[in-house]
Amino acid sequence: MLEIPGELYSSKNHRRPMLRKSKSTGKTKIMNVKSEKAEHHFNDLLWLLQDADRRRRWSLMTDGKPYPLRVCFKIYRRTNGRFDYTNILQNLLDAMVKARYLPDDDAQHLIPEVLPYEKDPDNPRTVITVR
Repeated sequence: MLEIPGELYSSKNHRRPMLRKSKSTGKTKIMNVKSEKAEHHFNDLLWLLQDADRRRRWSLMTDGKPYPLRVCFKIYRRTNGRFDYTNILQNLLDAMVKARYLPDDDAQHLIPEVLPYEKDPDNPRTVITVR
């Protein structure tokens, strides 16, 4: 079991529009990038995942298991506020790829299983297991 302390936040909310010029075509287009809050949350998750003990536990859970890994997520939230499971897990999955827990979060490497969330106002967290 791998525990990530704290509340998960969606990476999709409050996206910032930015103008980008294509190097190949020279055309300018509008791209939506993560908000500063989402970037900050991503960096916090990345820092937590780089912890040696968490990395060791992940290795023990996944050692010898073939891809795609069946990764189970149980989310404990402060409130019963509305959220979208897919969006709320995206920052965590991106951080897991960046921290090299997973080569990619595509269907060839990951089959996510999400258990129903529970409210825990005193200890929001995400518990990750591999089946």
